[in-house]
Amino acid sequence: MRRLFKYVPILMSVLSSVFLFSVGFSSWLTVTVHSDKASGGSFAIYEVNEYVQCPNGPQVFSYTSLYFVDDDNSPFDANGNLNLDAENCGNISVTYFFTDKAKEAAKSTNGLTLKFSLWYTDAKDDAKIFKASNTTASVSTGESTYHPDSTTDNFSFKHTFTSTEENPLPDSVTVTYTLTTTVRNFRTDFGQYLLDNYGADSVGIGGRTTKFFTSAEEEVSAN
Repeated sequence: MRRLFKYVPILMSVLSSVFLFSVGFSSWLTVTVHSDKASGGSFAIYEVNEYVQCPNGPQVFSYTSLYFVDDDNSPFDANGNLNLDAENCGNISVTYFFTDKAKEAAKSTNGLTLKFSLWYTDAKDDAKIFKASNTTASVSTGESTYHPDSTTDNFSFKHTFTSTEENPLPDSVTVTYTLTTTVRNFRTDFGQYLLDNYGADSVGIGGRTTKFFTSAEEEVSAN
């Protein structure tokens, strides 16, 4: 027993070092942005709308303190080294399903116009992170790319859907918002504004974490 007590101080020293390393490592590496199941605009995205339904909500990017995490756009080179000049993107995508009323409206002379919006809450320093230089939106049924007109915290754009017998309106459309930067500029462009979320059971600064929201409002004109 006396021999065991002899090694207790050494064991405690080793365990303390391991504990401090683990806490320091996890606090900056594991950071994920979650999206609440809510939206603004004229309706909630989880309810039935006259023209579109959105049962699944937005899929929001993840990130570390250094870069966006995207399997299709890795910031690491072939040797596993972090490339500071690599283009780094964070994507937010949401799929809307058209109702029968939408398909009928798209056949009209003016078509079906929807106003899509993306915004966030609980960001640092009253951030306005959407800029024409770093934020784009695309619609899966079209080739146009949309940009914010100015630096903003609420990015909106309008897209018109038309339908003919030869090219009928599909059952759904996916809207993808892309935030683009480089690893070197990630913290300046985005990282400094986004509140951290340390693990599934805790939140960031002041009990808050940055949340992203989407909506689609109809703007149907008379025939």
